[in-house]
Amino acid sequence: MKNLIMILSVMAIAFYGCEDKKKDLATQYDKLMEENDSIEIMHSQHKMMHEQMMGRHKEMSQQLMSGKIKDSSQLEELATNEVIFEKHSAMLNSHEELLNSHKTLKDGFDGKSEIEIEAQIDEMKKNHERILDEHESMKDEHDKMMRLHEDMMKQRMDTVNDTAKPM
Repeated sequence: MKNLIMILSVMAIAFYGCEDKKKDLATQYDKLMEENDSIEIMHSQHKMMHEQMMGRHKEMSQQLMSGKIKDSSQLEELATNEVIFEKHSAMLNSHEELLNSHKTLKDGFDGKSEIEIEAQIDEMKKNHERILDEHESMKDEHDKMMRLHEDMMKQRMDTVNDTAKPM
């Protein structure tokens, strides 16, 4: 009888301990989802900035290509920037997929073990870090391209002004 009571007590403690652990994991997930929401807002801003930069780049490319004098180094820079824009588009698309996938993780918590839930939460944290790092990298590259675009347009204007001067 004592053994039965002892076994039932141990099982009850283990059961309640597991429930506390799952509640703690659910709380961690909820906090990560708040972070996820903030990252989504930042992501939308980065995506909008990216689209604006691509529009400016296209506009500038058209202006440079329509000019009488074409600087091969500027054309090379434009081609390099297009590759960077493609890379950024791919990053932004993968970020959206990750952020959307995080929203559905909690739905399956009841059928998962604590270890599986912890692994998913750890993966979410890594994904958030990756997204934030990549956003920072994109911002730096966009800033660099903006300065380059400004320099190219200034150089083009100087060239146009020099060719327009009478001799």
